[in-house]
Amino acid sequence: MNNRQTEFLQSILNNKKILIELIAAAIVIGLGVSFIASGIFDYFNFQNKNLIFLLIGILLTSIGFVYYLNKLFGRKRFSKKIEGFFILDRKNKKVIDIDNYDYSNKLASNLKYAFTEDKALKKTWDKIDFDDIFKKGKKFLKIIDEASEYYLLEKLSTHLSVYFNNSKFDKEELIEYERNDIPDVLLNNRFLELFSKPMDQRESFISDEDIDGVFEIKKKGKKKSVGKVVSSYRNGVMYSHFDLKLPKNSKLKRNSDNSISLITERFTLNLKTIISGINTYIPHEYEKHYLGINYSSDLPAFIATYEIEVHFHILSLFKTNSWQYYQWVDSFINRIETDVSQNYYFNEKIEWNKTYPIIKMLKDKKGTDKKQKY
Repeated sequence: MNNRQTEFLQSILNNKKILIELIAAAIVIGLGVSFIASGIFDYFNFQNKNLIFLLIGILLTSIGFVYYLNKLFGRKRFSKKIEGFFILDRKNKKVIDIDNYDYSNKLASNLKYAFTEDKALKKTWDKIDFDDIFKKGKKFLKIIDEASEYYLLEKLSTHLSVYFNNSKFDKEELIEYERNDIPDVLLNNRFLELFSKPMDQRESFISDEDIDGVFEIKKKGKKKSVGKVVSSYRNGVMYSHFDLKLPKNSKLKRNSDNSISLITERFTLNLKTIISGINTYIPHEYEKHYLGINYSSDLPAFIATYEIEVHFHILSLFKTNSWQYYQWVDSFINRIETDVSQNYYFNEKIEWNKTYPIIKMLKDKKGTDKKQKY
């Protein structure tokens, strides 16, 4: 795995600085060349000499400018594919909760919360033939796809909230979308629709008891403060307030291929979730020693893929200010990689290639000590 941090936006900004330096250097070189050219110019003597030399100069300058512009900004579209995994327990019809692996951990818990509250969704899940997923697993893949997409959107929501929770940002330059502002996204994801539904519309949260949850406090004027519940858990169900804080004039829409596009004035961020039903290999020793389960065909592991694409708008490349309102995109992609990527999880987070030899050594030592004891 390439451990370098994703810096799509930063590379664009760095190239803008290089372009300015090149232009300054070109002006100095151009002045020098013009003096040389004026000397050469005097050696020629033919009709329309001034016009011809002017046209040649414009052509050569244009070619050079376009070449360097294309070299620096020719690549306006960046993409990244992040592959995670989840393990399905066929017999118990559940996704296994994997400690210290955020994607699988949240996927398992979100499915549990949803099934507790949404009886129709639970019934659909229970009726799935988990012994024949490849032929009859369309509903299974659909549910996991929606749950995985909700995970991605919730990550984006949290990342943006944290990023823009800073006094350096002018609130007038931001716009906030909530669930009612994105109906096409909401209606196609049962988990987003369920978990973000107001608590006063959900039976599990309607009671005389005070709401127990995480609150966000906001200042309203100099003396007045207001608070709202951003998450709460009760009776085995979950409420999670959903919003997207974005630079003004940004839009969110669902595309025909079911991907989601976040369109800003500087770039378009495209997010696509793919749950194809393709299996992935998980070390048997990891399952046995880390998860405490023995390898079995009833515990298949599946790939979960996120395709993230950033397309920078051509006119934005010439803008010089307010880029701080868009610099969250690189850190967001890096966050998804650290929380989802199977390679990152095994190679960086738990360092399995280093951890397993230690586990094996301790196990062998324990076995040897036990034999010597007897």
